[in-house]
Amino acid sequence: MKTLLKAFPLLLGLFACPAAAQEHQWQTSNSEERIQHNEPIYKTEEKGVLDQFTTDVQQLEDQTKQASEAYDERWGKCYGSKRYDWFGWKQAPNGTWTTSVISCIPPTNFDDEIKSTETIAVTCKGLKIARRISFSYFKEGWSDWHDPGYGEKALVNKLCATYQ
Repeated sequence: MKTLLKAFPLLLGLFACPAAAQEHQWQTSNSEERIQHNEPIYKTEEKGVLDQFTTDVQQLEDQTKQASEAYDERWGKCYGSKRYDWFGWKQAPNGTWTTSVISCIPPTNFDDEIKSTETIAVTCKGLKIARRISFSYFKEGWSDWHDPGYGEKALVNKLCATYQ
């Protein structure tokens, strides 16, 4: 910006005096001539394309924001290192709640090769949890009921307070 301000008197002199511009043998391009005559640099068709591009970009940004908000609403915040599907909670006849679990840590290429699913079960009677993890090459049964770990206590408390 400072450089532009320092060069402003020189530029003003060159635009005010076309002979000075010719003296320096500057070649003016078509767009520079349009600027001198206050004509738009872009053609009307180009402006339409630019406007459409701007509209398309804005629509993509809006869709991305909506998808992100929907994801956050469904999966919520992290409890410990896991996120829980708040729209997927199902209650069994015995009062146990289950839902899907995903990691808060972004997957690696290795994680993509080993497809796994995780499910959590919560019993509000004893505030206990159990887990079932299934991998693409074998299925594991449910773990024993145990006390919630780091971050999971808040999950169990929120769930049991919400659905009881």
